[in-house]
Amino acid sequence: MYNLGDGDARFVEIVDSTYDPDTFKTVNGTSSTKSEFDVIHPGESVFLSFEIIPIRAGVHALPPAVVSYRASDGQEKTRGTSNKIERIRCVPEMDAILEGIIGFGAYMTLGFARTAEDWTKGLKIIAAVLSCLTLNQILLLLKKLWTVFGRRRAILSLTKAD
Repeated sequence: MYNLGDGDARFVEIVDSTYDPDTFKTVNGTSSTKSEFDVIHPGESVFLSFEIIPIRAGVHALPPAVVSYRASDGQEKTRGTSNKIERIRCVPEMDAILEGIIGFGAYMTLGFARTAEDWTKGLKIIAAVLSCLTLNQILLLLKKLWTVFGRRRAILSLTKAD
């Protein structure tokens, strides 16, 4: 915040806690989105800094911070807001990685699997086909073993006279 006036701004309070805690969380040990200053002299600037990251994907708006202060002559408190931040598209880091993987997968499948739901359906189909193939292999092996067992039984039942 920059004091553009000719006099001191006293009892300055900056509050920027209007972001949705279900959408964003503070990081790097910073939890306070409020700062207070006893005085800001003309031409002086002060900062309130904290870092937030998205925890839910989507397009979100961050409302402006609210600033309140008293002029040096003891007037009543004046309130104002910071500049408005445009709506921003937020993608958590893991979602960004998944979007990249799904995008690559869409390219590799010639566009057949474009979403996570498409991949889920495809994996279910692949799992069903592999299950059927595995069952078929087991049944073929059992058939082969049964045939070998039958031959050995027939050989054992033969006598020298036969």
